[in-house]
Amino acid sequence: MKPIRLTVLFLFAILAGCGSLDTLQSRLIFQPSNRQRPDLAGNGAKLGEIWLNFRSTVTNGRVRLHALWHPAPNETQAPVALYLHGTRWDVVGSAFRIRQLQAMGFSVLGIDYRGFGQSDPTQPSESLAYEDAEAAWRWLAQRYPERRRFIYGHSLGGAIAIELASRVDDESGTMVEGTFTSIPDVFSTLRFGWLPMTSNRLDQCSRLPAGRSKRVLKSTGAGAEIGY
Repeated sequence: MKPIRLTVLFLFAILAGCGSLDTLQSRLIFQPSNRQRPDLAGNGAKLGEIWLNFRSTVTNGRVRLHALWHPAPNETQAPVALYLHGTRWDVVGSAFRIRQLQAMGFSVLGIDYRGFGQSDPTQPSESLAYEDAEAAWRWLAQRYPERRRFIYGHSLGGAIAIELASRVDDESGTMVEGTFTSIPDVFSTLRFGWLPMTSNRLDQCSRLPAGRSKRVLKSTGAGAEIGY
């Protein structure tokens, strides 16, 4: 029985290690925070606040997301954009980008994923971020069914934007800024790139819709940029 016990213990150790590695990689990728960028304190002033509530199919629990809403002056006819921010800072840190989109004629909804800002303080992951973005998209679709709706993602939010675009069939366009091809591509350029990847891969290339022209710009720095 001793070899069997050792095998079981070894398997448990592997599973525990994978769980710890998955949590570590999730923290490195998302860098969740409820902090605002010091140089942008008060940047969210005059932007409307809303709350999105839904039940998660991933955790089977109730979810509460904090969001900023910045309608266009001609709100009754303006196209609508869902803004998905990057790592580290909350959505208020991206308020200037939300204002830029609004100045271009969009009504803009920007959300904080779980673990960011005032949203539920759950450790974010790839599957949870995808679900949060989809819940925000449903919110827009229910309130503005006749409007043209666009998805905009910056950095990490670009990966979430492309995933969302691959799931829905009612988006008028998807825009990404300063994003990357996949997390394994990013990790391969870093000193800890030898670590095995777990569940948070954020592989955008595999999700680009078939039949659309693709343009991938690779770099030797922190990753790559992608667009279509």
